[in-house]
Amino acid sequence: VATTGDEMKEREFMNDWKSPITWVMTFPKNVYAIAGDEVEGCLTVTNRLPIDISISEIQADFTFEGDKPISSGPGTISIPPRGTVRVALGVPVPGNLASRRGSVLNPLGGRQDVIERPHTGGLTRAGGGRFDGGGDGEDDVMGGIVVRCKSCTFAVGPSCRVRVNRGGGRVNDSREPEDYLPHAWTPMEPPGIKRGPKVLRVHGPLAKILVERVGGGNLATDGAVYRAVIKVKAGDGEVCKDVGMEVTCVNTFRSSEDNSIKKEARRAVIVERADAGPESEEELPNGWVQVGNDGAGTEKAVPVKDLEPGDYAYVAVHLYRPPPSHPTVLGEANADKCRTEYSLVFNYKQSLNGSGFKAVRKRFQGEVEWGEPLGVQLEARARGAGFMKGAVWPGNRAVEGERGRWESKGAEGGSGESCVVSGGQVAIRANIRSMVEGEEAVLEEVKFGGGRSTKTSDDGTCEVDLVECKGRERGSIYRAEEGGEILEGGAVMGVSYVVEAKNTGKPVKTNLGTIRVKWRPKGTRMEGIDVGGADGGWCGSLPNAVGPELKFRNPAVIIESAPFDVSVAMPDKCQLGSPVDVVFKVVNRTPLQQRLSVQMEESEDNTILVDGVKEGKIDLNPREEAFLRYNAVFLSPGKCRMPAMNLVSLRHGTFLVEGEKNILSLFVFPV
Repeated sequence: VATTGDEMKEREFMNDWKSPITWVMTFPKNVYAIAGDEVEGCLTVTNRLPIDISISEIQADFTFEGDKPISSGPGTISIPPRGTVRVALGVPVPGNLASRRGSVLNPLGGRQDVIERPHTGGLTRAGGGRFDGGGDGEDDVMGGIVVRCKSCTFAVGPSCRVRVNRGGGRVNDSREPEDYLPHAWTPMEPPGIKRGPKVLRVHGPLAKILVERVGGGNLATDGAVYRAVIKVKAGDGEVCKDVGMEVTCVNTFRSSEDNSIKKEARRAVIVERADAGPESEEELPNGWVQVGNDGAGTEKAVPVKDLEPGDYAYVAVHLYRPPPSHPTVLGEANADKCRTEYSLVFNYKQSLNGSGFKAVRKRFQGEVEWGEPLGVQLEARARGAGFMKGAVWPGNRAVEGERGRWESKGAEGGSGESCVVSGGQVAIRANIRSMVEGEEAVLEEVKFGGGRSTKTSDDGTCEVDLVECKGRERGSIYRAEEGGEILEGGAVMGVSYVVEAKNTGKPVKTNLGTIRVKWRPKGTRMEGIDVGGADGGWCGSLPNAVGPELKFRNPAVIIESAPFDVSVAMPDKCQLGSPVDVVFKVVNRTPLQQRLSVQMEESEDNTILVDGVKEGKIDLNPREEAFLRYNAVFLSPGKCRMPAMNLVSLRHGTFLVEGEKNILSLFVFPV
């Protein structure tokens, strides 16, 4: 490099072995930067000449289109032959070089107007292909504007300037080979880049507010308004003003993954308290309306108070999913599980440590899973003796076994179906329990579904009605005292009731009516937290005055109009040694001649003496009635049983009275 006179000469080289000076600009403390910040750069300069050189000034030219080069400032740097020195440079990043999550706010031309993505070697975000913004991971950012040093100009001696452009590959290439590693994992010091990466990625301002959910769980109850309480806290040195919150939600159903599940359109919607609002397809509780036109999100931002550094505020999101509109059985409402993911976006103006205000955004996501509030397990059994009266139901078949004794054949294939003879009564036990863990429900009332349940066919009418109790409102099965019956998660409460089934036609399989359960959520109150409004510090399922009615189907049975009518007359108690009259009345309800077989078992313990027809045949004319009279004497006190008796229709091959299933008993008092 030669100069003549006072004229400053400038020579230009590429940054390779042919250049008298080579350099590397790295960023030892930064992987990404925020527009407007100043970051530390490390310029490594190598003298490739066999003589000492003195550098009075260094100007670094970055990919800031239109910006002045960055100067090293006054002072002389001496570099020995073949030696290397490192110079620290403060690199102020222009405020207009900004991108927010990769979207350019102010395109500057050239390659800066495209979204730059890091080399990740095929790795995804989970594999490390991200930028770590610190904190809880919500500030992780991808992309950004790539910044690098494209040339350095060195003032050598009094009148010489050497400009060395970036070399090694295409000049317009904005990535260095090391971009694979430092932008995928940080911090680290892989070989060759111990002084930091050669490129810097610039993003727009990042929100510093902390957003977290407080109180309650992730389980929500169908038919109750679910409230998620969110705490928003300003970061250190951060002033937030004009804070607005946008809310959206998305529902995912199990039926979308499992085609075997019957779909039911019961989606969760965002709701709010109001006197009136837009009409909704969803049945909402009184005093609540859906947010927006479809309940999937707010149409305009909800204002939140301004926050000073360290200050905080509470906000709430309300969601609602209706219960099934039709009667269900235990677990059926949960078959098509629904999970709702809700998203909160906070837009506000941020000032850090007294700087000017910049627009920033913070996103928070949460989810809840919905479940039925109460489940009812129902069991049914015939009340009293439960004579089958010759019903032709397959489960009532009689076959002649060994020694000519009648035996039950049962239904082929074990169908598991039950049959009730027309006019018979069925006792039903309902075990009611809370289904959502951690959520308490208050049981108010249980009623028979709409009184009489009727199913009509061309061949007759089937009726199911509740056997009423004296002093109770018609249709009422259970009513709690004032305050209701509180059911904690897993707690079970049992109620029993009796229904009567009648059928005037062919056998019909139907449910024994329905029951309707009135309930309300108990709710959970958080101590020391008050979001304001009518619901104050409540979270989770809000304690509505009355929740929507839940409907459950009673067990399904076959109701059959039997060919015979059988009744028995006997006392329920007697004195030891006193004779007791037991009379069976049998009525042939058909227009056909009928023959019945009578078999009574012998008493095994010799504690009873019975006089009457113990084995034989009885003929009945159409519509005729007959009586089987027995006189019994019990020889031991306590609860005693009559011997088992089989009464079988030979025409139909079915039981009117079946042995051990229709045992008659009474209590014998000692003398």
